[in-house]
Parts: sequence; structure tokens; C-alpha cells
Amino acid sequence: MKFAGNKRRKRFLAVGLVVALIVTAFSIVAAAQTRASQKTTTVTIRWTTALAPDASATLKTDKPATYNGYPVTYSTRYGAPFITIDLGEYNVSLDEFQIPSLSTFCDLQGTSAVDYVSTHSGDKKEGQNLLLFNGGNELVYYLKGSAEPEKKTATVHVYGRGEAGAWTGPTQSNPRTYTVELDQSSGYGDFTLPALASAGFSITDPSVKFAHCTTPNGAQQPGTSIRLTEGTYSVIYEFQKKAPSEIEKDFMVQFVDSDGTVIPDLSYTLHFQTYGTKVIDDDLVYQYLAEKSYIPNPKEQSYRVTYSGDGTFDPQEVKFQVTAVSTYH
Repeated sequence: MKFAGNKRRKRFLAVGLVVALIVTAFSIVAAAQTRASQKTTTVTIRWTTALAPDASATLKTDKPATYNGYPVTYSTRYGAPFITIDLGEYNVSLDEFQIPSLSTFCDLQGTSAVDYVSTHSGDKKEGQNLLLFNGGNELVYYLKGSAEPEKKTATVHVYGRGEAGAWTGPTQSNPRTYTVELDQSSGYGDFTLPALASAGFSITDPSVKFAHCTTPNGAQQPGTSIRLTEGTYSVIYEFQKKAPSEIEKDFMVQFVDSDGTVIPDLSYTLHFQTYGTKVIDDDLVYQYLAEKSYIPNPKEQSYRVTYSGDGTFDPQEVKFQVTAVSTYH
């Protein structure tokens, strides 16, 4: 009886050992399956200039080795840079992963910029959240712009002011606009003030004159240059009335004998207070000549002298023929 009880105990122990082995095996298989289901999640980044062939991005010289603590590797695919962020066994969450800015890894040349990012969830913007797949996730950055640096310029509006109706040309409501390209390194540029005609101005009233240009650098004359930085500026051409002393002018009438020789002791001053035309005839100079013992010869001589707004006379000289009374028969 005692021997039979020992055999039953051994049988029970053997069965228990088999069950334990089976449970352990199942646990190992389950763990292996769990590890197999936990895939490594990666995000790959590349960019394209399909939308803007002149755009350009290059990897930074000091490329970051991590992104938010995750390792980053760099490689080349089809001759183009390829960036991989290894998120490991990433806990996929819409609230956790943000699309990186390309400038984190690259230098964008000129006006190049990211237009949008193509993802498995459609087109996105940098910084937006993205729900990742377990496994590989590709981000394609579409560039816009150009590798050429953006040109800095200054805008100059030129117009006239003062004595309305006495001149024609650009006005404040309809100015002439100039664009000044600035030096890209210093940020400065020079604008040469154009001459009146070049700027589109014309004075129609000779009693009015151009005075000066009012500029950001003070009063200046056409032909001078002013230094500008980026921005918008006004250059005003100022017009004003001439002073009487600037208008008044004398015209000297010469007197000659019958041979056309100028008589030095005779001269008559014709005074112009304003622009216009005056007539020089016998009646005008008769009294003056009589006081000098001369008479017009021949009689009924008449000359028209015009004084123009540019300060010139037409004709430039008048020679009035006379004869001394003592020799007149």
C-alpha cells in the first residue's frame, strides 16, 4: 500500500511539471509576439523644388544630432539628402508629434521657404500636429521662393509744391515714383535728384522760379545725391515767386552814325520791370537825343524788344541811327 501511494505522488509531480512547462512556453511566445507587434517608428524628411526650381535648401554645417531627444541620422537617397528621426517604440499620439521646421536641419537660401508639407494625412504646415503610423512616416517639404536674396529698395515720390498754376509736373496726388536699389550689405543707396525737365516739371509763368528740393536731408539742388535706407521718402520741388530785383532788367539802346559807327557818348536805357515787349521808336528817344543835339535819321525808325522769362532780350541789341544837329541839312 505504501508503495502504491508513492507511485501516485510521482505521477502527480510529473503532470505538474508538464503543465508548468506548457505555461512557461506560452508566456515566452506571448512576450515574443508582443515585442514583434511593437514596431520602431521613424519619420523621414526630404524636400523638393518641384514648385519653385529656383528655391534652395542645404543641410546645416552643424547638423543637429537629435530632435526633441530622439536620434537623427543623415543619408542620401537618389542623390538628395535624407533625414531620419528614430522615435523608437513611439507611443503614437496626435498631441505629441509636431511636424519639424525644415530650418531646424537646413539653411534656406534667399527667399526660399516651405510652402507646405506633404504627409500621409494630406498637406500640412510646419509646426502642425501629425498622427504617426507605427513604422515609417515620410514628410516631403515643398519649397517656394528663390535662392536669390530679396533686394532691398527705397521708394522716392517726387512732386512739386507752391505757386499753383505757374508750373506743370508731378503733384502730391500724382507723384513721379523712383525705386532706389540698396546695397545688400550696407543697406544704403544713393538717389540723385533729377533736373526739373527730367523729373517732368515745366515752369509756365516766368515770374515764378524753382527754389530748391525739400528732401529728408534738407534743402538740396537737382544734381546732388541723398543717401537713403529702406523705406518710402518724399522729395518736393519748391516753386516761388521771383523777387522784383530778380525780374527787373535794363536794355541799352546804342546809337550809330550813317556809317554804322557807334557813338560812345550816346546811350539810352530802356528799363523793364517785368517780362514783355517794348517798342523803341523816334518818339521814345527824341527828347533824349534833342538834349544831346542829335536827331533820328532816317525818321520813323522803330524796333520791338522782347524781354523773356529766361532773362534774355530779343533782339540782343538795337542800333538806332542818328545825326548830329550841327551837321544836319
